[in-house]
Amino acid sequence: MSKLWDLTEAQRRQIREAHASAKERQAVKRDERQRAAVANDPYANAVIDILSGDFPDLHDPIVADVIRKQVYANAHTGCGIQVIVDDPFTANWRLIPAQHDRRRVHLACWRRNHTEADSERRARLNQALDALSTGSESES
Repeated sequence: MSKLWDLTEAQRRQIREAHASAKERQAVKRDERQRAAVANDPYANAVIDILSGDFPDLHDPIVADVIRKQVYANAHTGCGIQVIVDDPFTANWRLIPAQHDRRRVHLACWRRNHTEADSERRARLNQALDALSTGSESES
């Protein structure tokens, strides 16, 4: 094989493009593996299942996917999420890391004046969320 400096500019460009496309293929494969891990994560899916009864926007696959990714990241990397689960303009309800275990999530109400219904909803859903296993508990 000839030396790199003996190649024509077109040959050098072809080598650079082949190298770049190989890196792009690796990045795409890595993204696909990550997407599959998130989509199949039992804890993240269970959180979506629990919340979707009270927050109908979570029936939208795109919205559910965004929340699922955040829950997965929190459970497996402890990145400390805060994600809105209701209308983004009012943003009254958010998932935050649970105080007793930062890998878990809890529902928090950010409404100025909490109602009795808000307190009941928060308590009911957080109790259901506490009953879940994060899946990463065996890792610690």
